[in-house]
Amino acid sequence: MPRLRHHILTTVEKIGAEIMNGTVDIYPIRSTQTNPCSYCKYINVCGFDANVHPCRRLKTFSSDADIWAEMD
Repeated sequence: MPRLRHHILTTVEKIGAEIMNGTVDIYPIRSTQTNPCSYCKYINVCGFDANVHPCRRLKTFSSDADIWAEMD
């Protein structure tokens, strides 16, 4: 699992650096079943409107091999 660990640590470092540099964009993930704002306790603070602003979509993979390939 060293490859997975490396991918996770790299991702966490990147996110941490972005936060430390002041990047705190509101860009939630939307699934076909739920609106990300429907369960968020900060909806009144952030002002994000899923009907107006774009949401990220979860990437889908057809196999485990595709997931591992994404980490390269």
